[in-house]
Amino acid sequence: MNTRELQALYDLALRLSGVHDLDALLQDVVAQARRMLDVDIAYLALVEDDGGLTIEVTDGSLGPRLRGVRLAPHVGVAGRVADRGEPVRSSDYLADRDLTHSDAVDRVAREEGLRTIVGVPLRLRGRVIGVLMVAQRRVREFTGRDMSFLTSLGSFAAVAIDNARLITEHRRAAAELTAANAELRRHVGGAERAARMHGRMLAIALRGDGAEEVVLAVSAEFSGTVLLLDERDRPRVAASGGRVRPAPRFAGERPSAAFAAERRTRRDGDTVTVPVASARAYFGALRVTPGAPLQDQDVRVLERAAMTLALVLVVERAVGDAERRTATDLVEQLVGGRIGDEAAFARRARSVGLDLRAAHRVLVAEAADDAGALERLGELVRERGGLAARLRGRLVALVRADGPDGPDGADGADGADEAALRAFAATVGGTCGLGGPATGAADLAAAHADASACVTVLKSLAREGTCAAPSDLGPYRYLLSASGRADADRFVRATVGPLLDHDARRGGDLVRTADAFLTGGRHHTGTAAALHVHANTLYQRLDRITALLGDGWRDGDRALDVQLALRLHRLANDLCGDPPPNP
Repeated sequence: MNTRELQALYDLALRLSGVHDLDALLQDVVAQARRMLDVDIAYLALVEDDGGLTIEVTDGSLGPRLRGVRLAPHVGVAGRVADRGEPVRSSDYLADRDLTHSDAVDRVAREEGLRTIVGVPLRLRGRVIGVLMVAQRRVREFTGRDMSFLTSLGSFAAVAIDNARLITEHRRAAAELTAANAELRRHVGGAERAARMHGRMLAIALRGDGAEEVVLAVSAEFSGTVLLLDERDRPRVAASGGRVRPAPRFAGERPSAAFAAERRTRRDGDTVTVPVASARAYFGALRVTPGAPLQDQDVRVLERAAMTLALVLVVERAVGDAERRTATDLVEQLVGGRIGDEAAFARRARSVGLDLRAAHRVLVAEAADDAGALERLGELVRERGGLAARLRGRLVALVRADGPDGPDGADGADGADEAALRAFAATVGGTCGLGGPATGAADLAAAHADASACVTVLKSLAREGTCAAPSDLGPYRYLLSASGRADADRFVRATVGPLLDHDARRGGDLVRTADAFLTGGRHHTGTAAALHVHANTLYQRLDRITALLGDGWRDGDRALDVQLALRLHRLANDLCGDPPPNP
């Protein structure tokens, strides 16, 4: 080789030592071979695992077909170079019958117009890893110096390829190690988080804290928003960043019935919803939207937190059930006058929040959503002091008239408390009666009788869904006392007694007919329709009523007296099932 060629090899070696991208390196090699040997085309093929070769780069080709051509083992100039491990030249490739040909390779050679092809091996540690080839589109004689230069270039290229592969492998190994370290750090961080949360959950369970503490701990650990839904998918507790937040009225997308049945964790984007359940009951779900995406370990931590929540809620439910049973027993004894030892009863009442020495108002309600209303009543008595229970199909609440901290000495305290009860009654959507304020067992029993009677009167007057205290009932309030009921009974007997006696003896419907006739504005057609009787039947009944009560019962003040007496009679019958009236 002359000085120019040696300098070119030296410059190429320096360049190749700094090139770590294999494709760029191979392209530089073939470009240098084509330039230094002044050939039409240069290309380089690498040996595959099965002994075949694939042309990786070209320089000077007429089209893209040459690059990517796969050469089967032993085929063509490249195959022979790979087999022998020494340079091979063919003066006229397509006419050279000494070589093994293939149709695919020959077709590409014709398209490129190749005649003379020379190939040298890329040897590395005694093994051929590729072949560097140059070609001319005319017959050319390559000199020994040309072959020497090309062989040296191939040797440099083999070393550079090996270095590039090593560097690529090192980089891949380093990347894998970095990823493994990051994964290890995540696992360690997850394990530390799991241990930390386990300690918090254990402490919460041992202290007997409520569900709110669990939600706070989860929101603090995951720096996100946490929402606890109850078994009816209503928001119960909300927290963010370790602080309690106002629970939204709606929880957004509701967990499906299938979710409650399967009790499996569900992921929707970054939000994770974990069921809170015991072996026998579904309590709701823990919905977490974290500050950062959760790993699988984090989800398992949330699932363990949900288990702690389930344990806390099981205890809460058991305590609540026991308290409700106690509350029901106490209220039943109180309103039924079955107290026995008053001192012992007072101590037992104080143990569940009912201080008989303080003034209380009594609320009795019939609500469509009985369970929901009882839950809200429980919240009311926890806030203001008192006791709530379900008794004989109605809800009963004894609510402190002066608040849980004792009397404030202001006359407005009672009014404010009654306003709170009326506001609550509006949220129940049922029929409510109020009694009191009253102090002591006997007076509370009487206040309960008043409140219960108010409910009955409201229903009898077709005023369902409203709330009333005795003062709201007008003339009907006198039915709430024993003396008032006695006076009303005398008035009823004096006014419509013959009708009552007739129906009692003969099982007739004259009382109901007279009531419907007067209530319906004395319209014959409407009354007959309301009673589901023929018009002739109605006329016969009205004649019989006239015979018993005398002429004029359906006109003027007499009609008002008859209608009032009939209504009082109906109310008195409805009140028969209520607690005894006040004396």
